[in-house]
Amino acid sequence: MGKTNHEPLISYARAANGDVASIHDVPSGLACACTCLACQEPVIARKGAVRRWSFAHGADRPMPCEWAAETALHYAMKQLIAEERRILIPQLAISVQQKTSYGETLSKSKTFPEQEIALDTVYLEYSVHPIRPDVVAVSNGRKLLIEIVVTHDVDETKRTHIKKIGASAIRINLKRFERTVDRDALHRLLLESCPEKEWIYHSRREELAQRLHAELEVEVAEKERAHAQRIAERFEQKEKVRLKVAAPIQHEPDIPFSDGSVMCFRLKDEGEAYIKRAPSGALTLEFSNAASIDMSALINLNARRTMEPRLWNLSEASLVSVIPYLNNISSSTTNRTKKEYMAARYSLTSIESKTGA
Repeated sequence: MGKTNHEPLISYARAANGDVASIHDVPSGLACACTCLACQEPVIARKGAVRRWSFAHGADRPMPCEWAAETALHYAMKQLIAEERRILIPQLAISVQQKTSYGETLSKSKTFPEQEIALDTVYLEYSVHPIRPDVVAVSNGRKLLIEIVVTHDVDETKRTHIKKIGASAIRINLKRFERTVDRDALHRLLLESCPEKEWIYHSRREELAQRLHAELEVEVAEKERAHAQRIAERFEQKEKVRLKVAAPIQHEPDIPFSDGSVMCFRLKDEGEAYIKRAPSGALTLEFSNAASIDMSALINLNARRTMEPRLWNLSEASLVSVIPYLNNISSSTTNRTKKEYMAARYSLTSIESKTGA
């Protein structure tokens, strides 16, 4: 039975000296003295003027060698690494996160750039119990495992073993490349930046992540202190407002002044405040010093502003809140007659002189 015509193109074979040889580096025909990297049978170097150059099995082979092209590409990459003894390792990106007690998520990251490193020693298909990586290299005293993926990817079991071994490992993914890719393309893949190279595991990732986490904890602690300070300031402000705005009395106020008289509050800060009842019954609150007015507190107590900044209109209902508030911010409270009020209001004479008169 003759050979089928479905055999894939094979770009690499094993030369007589044991090295992996490219179709471009050997003589044509059987003179290449090469064997298939998958089945170890002799192959012919087809280097015609029409078709793409490739190795092929002899016509007497009953079935095509199914994995010849994939195996050849796999071996070619390993051979190139052994010859070059260097590799551009991919960048390493590390990121850590931590939440604050109040729910803010902080993160910190660091990227270590790509770097070309020399491989002091290179072993192909060297057993590192319990796995056999494609390439085992040593660079600057550190072991580096290299896995070359053509068809079968690195599974979780192998990833787990690599992590237990504790050696850094890189994956070179050749899945998207044609099986006839030349050595120049493989050379660029090895020594130039490309997405086909990635870390399976980095032996220092955890150590570097711990350093980042320690730096992040300092930032989180600073954030927590700032947040606690803001909370304390808000609490202090609310406490001040709470003290200023005393709880309203629960009974009808006993307001000891008749129509036309005045209740005076000597303020702790500066000046005085007066509650007046006009003969018509209308209630007003007047401050002698505009600087002593806490507008937000008065608005919360249902006092209504007038065109005169120091003068506020009150309702009977608002007295149950306004009087405790004024008592709280005053050093003393007195009742005055209308004449005493007018004297203080228009600075005709001092209260002390009126009282002593």
